[in-house]
Amino acid sequence: MDTQNQHKEHWLNLIIDRLTGTISEDSDLCLQEWIDASDENSQYFRNMEQLWDSMEVVREGEQYDSDRAFLLFQQRVRAESTINTRKSFTLKKVLSYAAILISFIVLNYLTYQYYIHSSDQNIIRLSEIAVPNGSKTKLTLQDGTKVWLNAGSKIQYDSDFGKKNRLLKLSGEAYLEVAKDEDCPFIVDAGEVKVKVLGTCFNVRAYKDNEEIKVALLRGSVAMETNNGDMLKLVPKDIAHFNIQTKETGICHNTGYSQNCIGWIDNKFIFNGESFEQITKILERTFNVKINIHKESIKKRCFIGDFVNNETIEQIFKVMSSNEKFTYTIKGNIIDVY
Repeated sequence: MDTQNQHKEHWLNLIIDRLTGTISEDSDLCLQEWIDASDENSQYFRNMEQLWDSMEVVREGEQYDSDRAFLLFQQRVRAESTINTRKSFTLKKVLSYAAILISFIVLNYLTYQYYIHSSDQNIIRLSEIAVPNGSKTKLTLQDGTKVWLNAGSKIQYDSDFGKKNRLLKLSGEAYLEVAKDEDCPFIVDAGEVKVKVLGTCFNVRAYKDNEEIKVALLRGSVAMETNNGDMLKLVPKDIAHFNIQTKETGICHNTGYSQNCIGWIDNKFIFNGESFEQITKILERTFNVKINIHKESIKKRCFIGDFVNNETIEQIFKVMSSNEKFTYTIKGNIIDVY
């Protein structure tokens, strides 16, 4: 990286720290001096600040204001573009600005909007909230539904959400406390399955690298419908599962539901016979690490135990490797298991 780019990245990092409220007093003074040093620096900061505002990251206890975010983002694009017509506001153009948000990966999650043109040339606004590995977050949707997103998860919904529909597309894992609305059922589309509900609390695990999609119900009632037409109705403490490969479905009743299925919200891990390979996928997403298993026999080994005291990845591996079950090394965010 050349010196000019290094300097630019340095100031961008400080701007991100200020916008996220994590900047130190000394760094904030340094940044302010840089902003005041030239019109170019001042304009760059204003552009980044306006882009940040346009994304309107959802804060706990607040609802996402998609209309305000759209207007601010539209202003941002118009300020940077020599073409100010509405027709120029295309998907390609917007996505080029959304790509700037890669720099904001330090956040717990990011929110951005993109736009697709329907056949009648109307613009449909889509919002996406994604959580990187090593993070999780809580947010409130327009209809009052509360959503907890686990690491490596994302949701999508359109501009009609809470008005004409309550369709939420999910990839990953989410726990939802759905606001009741009998006239507008809430639907979670997890790809192979859809979960329909009027008002309830449930957890959906639908990571693309998992063999199964699981829906666990805390209270209320939900119906899980698969793409092959199967319909399963759940009562509290039921866990429905759908095997993506075999297309098999089933329900089990789990009295330890609250700890086993939503413990991740409080950094708790409860393992009841999962294979080591399955467990490592959870740990990779939660701690943002890469785990390499060098012995095939270890992958299928099952573990029973719980970690409920906010243990670190080092502490978890120390316990799991006891009794000479396996050996491991940790170098940065790379863990090798032998």
